[in-house]
Amino acid sequence: MKITGLNLLLCSALFLLFSGCAKTTSDVSPDAAMGEFKNFYVVPSFDDRRGVKEAIFADLKSRGFNVEAGPAIRIPETADVEVSYEAKWVWDRDYYLSNLEISFKDPDNAMLIASGKSYRPSLERKPVDDMVVEILNQIFVTAP
Repeated sequence: MKITGLNLLLCSALFLLFSGCAKTTSDVSPDAAMGEFKNFYVVPSFDDRRGVKEAIFADLKSRGFNVEAGPAIRIPETADVEVSYEAKWVWDRDYYLSNLEISFKDPDNAMLIASGKSYRPSLERKPVDDMVVEILNQIFVTAP
């Protein structure tokens, strides 16, 4: 009986460890008019080999914005917003995106305009495109 109870306790602990709650949040500066920006410049993460930049680029483009991408040192003067991101990939039988943070900054002074984060535990994982969409939906809906 003790072994069964111990096994149940261990299984419960492992389930809680790997099943946390998915969470998506965003924060938009009160004086930011996200709908007024037209030109976005996506700065790729130096270690992005899994298509995060492409997903952000495609989503912004689908919203009708002008989008360019490239290194931070080449931001064109026409860019209204610099878009950067951090992606954390985790191994659980295969790699999946567990944390994604997307930041929108003023390219002239690097002041944060808006940011959004998505956390996904193993049992609630989503494709990169879906995580990008859920973050950007919150940013553009939250925008004043």
